[in-house]
Amino acid sequence: MASATLYVDVECYSPLLDPDGLIINDPDGDPIEVLSGWVDITSDIRITMPVSYSTGNPNNDIEARVADEGVLRLAFDNSIGNSQGVAGLYSPDHVNADECFVQNQPIRIRLVSNAITYYQWRGSISTIEPSAGSMGERITYVEAVDFMRYFYETDFTNVNIQTNKRDDELLTTLIAQLPRQPENTEFDTGNDQYTYAFHDEIAGTSHIISVIQKMMMSGLGKFFVRGGTTYSETLTYINRQNILNPGTAVAALDNTMSGLSVIRDDSSLIKRVNVKSYPVEIDSTDVILWQLNSEISIDPGVTKTFTMTLRDPNGRATNVAALSLVDPVADTDYKFSSVSGSGNDLNADLDISYSNGTSTIVVTVTNTGASTGYLWYFYPRGKGAYLYEPITTSVLTGQEFGKTLNVDMVYQEDVNVARDIATILADWYSVARSNISSCKIIGNKSDALMEAALVVQPGDYVTIKEDQTGIDTGFIVNGVDKELIPLGGGSVLVNAIWYLTQAQIVTGFILDVDLLDVGVLGV
Repeated sequence: MASATLYVDVECYSPLLDPDGLIINDPDGDPIEVLSGWVDITSDIRITMPVSYSTGNPNNDIEARVADEGVLRLAFDNSIGNSQGVAGLYSPDHVNADECFVQNQPIRIRLVSNAITYYQWRGSISTIEPSAGSMGERITYVEAVDFMRYFYETDFTNVNIQTNKRDDELLTTLIAQLPRQPENTEFDTGNDQYTYAFHDEIAGTSHIISVIQKMMMSGLGKFFVRGGTTYSETLTYINRQNILNPGTAVAALDNTMSGLSVIRDDSSLIKRVNVKSYPVEIDSTDVILWQLNSEISIDPGVTKTFTMTLRDPNGRATNVAALSLVDPVADTDYKFSSVSGSGNDLNADLDISYSNGTSTIVVTVTNTGASTGYLWYFYPRGKGAYLYEPITTSVLTGQEFGKTLNVDMVYQEDVNVARDIATILADWYSVARSNISSCKIIGNKSDALMEAALVVQPGDYVTIKEDQTGIDTGFIVNGVDKELIPLGGGSVLVNAIWYLTQAQIVTGFILDVDLLDVGVLGV
């Protein structure tokens, strides 16, 4: 019987000290705290409750290309039986509370088997729920979320239109907007170079995750956070070509799984495939993209800001973004006057600047003069990017019944790419197939299963053979759930569920179109 040992660590903060050992304070007089390293708190895990965690995406449809927020659940001993011998150690409001155990504290899970450390999960504590009653169970329930939370919670803002960029380059731009950077990144080179990206976004109205979903649908890549043997947190982008050609299987199961979900029903039938591409039109010369409809009074030395939402001068586009903005020119773009509603005698006293942005731009105006002025005329110019109604390419699969599969490729302009994708997907769905959605394994049954349970991460290619159902094929793992049941002495029973996408679904893209072998579409 194979075995694995569980370790739970938190990364603690401590005051920053000067060379003399004195605490360094910030300008407000508060101590500056820095991360001081990981601390093992495994001994305080309540063994009566399993440790469970998730990564990736549990779905297997074509839109399941971006990881959900991964969640960790576990419980700690809050009685005098814990490592410090004090009650309330894991109650944030208790006098005995561990200063190292607070919300947003980094926490990670690692398993050791055959002298190899497998970093399984990393995130930050989101929920701490101590049970009440000094004679009760005296346990603290804890939840944590992984790095994906930053994408789900951070607004898309202060980012310009991107031109001629690939998925990996766009991801790097978006990650720079986050409040924390990942421990490690591993990005394939994107197969497509989008002429324009982010031109459809209105700053502050969506989170970064929605932008990444559009990218993954446009390029048919996948985006996850993974563990490993070196890093506990690797943000990973897998391009279309490496999904289409996954290489050697990371794990191979031959009737050794504990469960396999197989179903063939009408919900898997596709009658029609619709693929949308989005044409973009760019101004060849600078045009007026907005106008000020109500004058702004600005006192001497005062700065004011306002937001302009760009418009199509012709009124046809569904969305307009600024590819570029001209530095404002006095009299041509603005007039600043000591008189309300007319004049330009204070033009030289007005400073105007623009924020980064796409469809909405924050304008900052400052009166540098000695007199109150009125900005009554403001017509900013630039080159706009105009997003029009999408072009839908529709192909029938030949199935008599079934639903419509919609593939929305916002950053693909080329209708020929849409045509190729629609044709190949329709060919795949022309044959009724079983949906193999998940596979369960118990790692402790053998060394091979334990290695599979610990190694396999979202995005990995695995093969599965099961005689009773006749399944014998390859899969891309889209998500992973694990449950660790303490067995005593630190050893745990490792139960794993892999959420699967049948590999033929994606390798179908290279069956009949030779150019797709090198990731080329739309030729």
